[in-house]
Formats: sequence, structure tokens, C-alpha cells
Amino acid sequence: MSKKGISFEDIARYIFVAGLIYLTFEILGGREPYVLHSVNLIFHEAGHMIFMFFGDFITALGGTLMQLIVPTMFLIYFFVQRNFFASTVMLWWFGQNLIDVSIYLSDARARVLPLLGGGDGHDWAYLLGELNLLKHDLFIGGLIYTLGVFIMFGALALSLFVIKKRLSAESRY
Repeated sequence: MSKKGISFEDIARYIFVAGLIYLTFEILGGREPYVLHSVNLIFHEAGHMIFMFFGDFITALGGTLMQLIVPTMFLIYFFVQRNFFASTVMLWWFGQNLIDVSIYLSDARARVLPLLGGGDGHDWAYLLGELNLLKHDLFIGGLIYTLGVFIMFGALALSLFVIKKRLSAESRY
């Protein structure tokens, strides 16, 4: 049984995961990277356009739906392709989007976040108002935030497991 050394690809994966760990703590510290937020915002706004044919409620919800659908689609694609490392990265992105959504959701009553294009159209103020849940915005936002944190840390742990599993499988040959 000969052991192969660690490959450049594996080193790159470890470095990438280290970057995701750093980003995770930046995000949890309230310092979401502008580029990441901008990418999420593009999908969010596209969701409003895609779902606008289904009425006001679904149009408002469409931004959040699309923000969560896109990383889910990539996660499924990579999983089907058996690229488990990329799947864990997409799972992390999904969790990060939940954090992003939770911040917006928690702002439903306060409405202090700057909105794209200004105006008074706060998706979650409208959605929670329609559901008679507006007074629970902070609680619901906190639940979503906590779920996002668990998913992000779970994805990081899974990504390290996938790398280690790959290394141990290679060392058997």
C-alpha cells in the first residue's frame, strides 16, 4: 500500500474552506462582504421578476425564493455529478443566504435597511403583514438566522469531511 502525497487540488480545497471559515465569521460579525451580498441581491431581484405573474404575495416572496432556489439548484447539480465538495460549498451558500434573508426579515417593522431603489416596498413587512405575523419579525428572523448558522457550520464540517475522505480513499491505492 503506497501513500500518495496531498495534491495541489486538496491544498486548494483546504485553503478555500479556510476562506469560507473566515467569511463565516465576518458574516456572523455583521460584516457581509459586498460582493457576496451583491450576487445574492441579483438573484433576489430576479426572483421578483420571475414570480411577478403569480400575484402580489408570491411576487414579494419571489425574491427570497430565488435567493434560496439558486444555491439549491447548484447543490443538487453538483451532488448528482458526485462533486460532493462543490455540494458542500453550495450548502454553505444556501446557509449564508438564510442569514441574509433573516436580516431583511428582522427589519420588517423597523424598516431601517436601505432598499434597492429606495421607496417603501419592504418585502417582509408586506409578507408578514399579510400573514398577521409582523409583530413576530424579530423572532422569525432569529429562527432563520440560527438555521443559517447551523447550515453554514454544518457545510464547513462536511467539506472538511469530504476532503479527508478523498485523501483517505486515495491513500489506499
